[in-house]
Amino acid sequence: MEAQSRRQSEAEFARACISLAGGESSNARVHSGQHPTIIDRGEAGRIWDIDGNMYVDLLLAYGPLILGHRHPSVVAAIEAQIRTKGAIFGMPHRLSPRVAERIVSMVPGIELLRFANSGNEAIITAMRLGRFLSGRPGVVKFEGHFHGWGDSVFADHRPGLEEGHFPIRPRSGGMQAGFLQDLFHAPWNDIEALRQILDDSDLRIGVVMMEPVMANTGVIPPRPGYLQAVREECTKRGVVLIFDEVITGFRLAPGGAQEYFGVLPDITVLGKIVGGGLPLAVIGGSRDVMKPIADGRVFHGGTYSGNPLSLSAADATLTILQEQADTIYPDLFATTASLGKSVRESAAATGVPVQVHVVGPMLQIFICRDGEQFNQIVDYRTAIKAALPKRFLDLHYRLQNLGVYIHPDQFERILVCTEHTQGDLDTAANAINQAFKDMVAENGSTT
Repeated sequence: MEAQSRRQSEAEFARACISLAGGESSNARVHSGQHPTIIDRGEAGRIWDIDGNMYVDLLLAYGPLILGHRHPSVVAAIEAQIRTKGAIFGMPHRLSPRVAERIVSMVPGIELLRFANSGNEAIITAMRLGRFLSGRPGVVKFEGHFHGWGDSVFADHRPGLEEGHFPIRPRSGGMQAGFLQDLFHAPWNDIEALRQILDDSDLRIGVVMMEPVMANTGVIPPRPGYLQAVREECTKRGVVLIFDEVITGFRLAPGGAQEYFGVLPDITVLGKIVGGGLPLAVIGGSRDVMKPIADGRVFHGGTYSGNPLSLSAADATLTILQEQADTIYPDLFATTASLGKSVRESAAATGVPVQVHVVGPMLQIFICRDGEQFNQIVDYRTAIKAALPKRFLDLHYRLQNLGVYIHPDQFERILVCTEHTQGDLDTAANAINQAFKDMVAENGSTT
């Protein structure tokens, strides 16, 4: 396998390390043993690095770009705002209610909302609000789910199997363990385990927080009826249910996972797609749920919250998703299902043991151990027992050299956008097929 030249990327990264801590502004973008690919530009469903290499982009900036790079309507909206009106005022402006009204019309669980700048900020606010509403400090989150890096939630969400169930420990140096004293881990897709935790009065659980589709340990859907059962248990006990729809919001449907599965949370957190490629997040719920924020009993603020530049991109993006929903979502679902089918066929033909999960326009390939007896990856524990992250990293490198970019982490996700052409998807399917063939030819096995 002949590697593409990335000499300029390597040199640029070395330069960045002189002035940027670690060479980047997010630890998630730099991976051990790999010089990052430095991107020059993106267009539609493709990206180009500074060495001139082109890739079919299946990362899509971790999720915001459901309309692809530089969508003309989004670009026009941003340009019009900055050229004729301005980027930020620190005062109310007309785009705030306009975008808020559109979100309320799209997302079933939201009647009232606040804008924030990132999913991380929105989660902090949602947890604060949930604790206030329930009057209890305990928060349940699920193994393998990720809700940002705030001190009150940044517990290690990927412990080793040998450590037993539900370890709660700081995931970063400099964190005080006391911030996590009211945080509890539960296994995903196990309603009986959740019931036991909620029944333990000593824990004083007031909030249950989850990704409605597990999208930070690959793509793992809820079992049939699971979300409904969680909703019932929370309602029964007066526990506030938070859906972290930073990834699933506007991706599975115009109203996100809650529309797709027909289950409404008490609090919804939105991010990524909602900003159309610019920083924006949302905390929302019913009027009663959001009243403590509206009247100031629960504080929320931010200089850049709801800034007009981000809201101009949001307005353009959400208008397209809502008005063209009847064609956009069926096409995205069909396209992703077709790619998943191609991956399964290539794996079967080459003998690479995989499990391919597809939920709407999200997909992930779990490369598994030879002879693995797991028929289904259903939670974090089954995922890390069955899957081989090093082999997935090998797949990432091979696809990159074949002109397809996916995230190097087994537990991220592969995404499709509206602007991927059939040629892009054929390139991706053919590259995956070739990569599987080469992996078997060179290694003889995936273990």
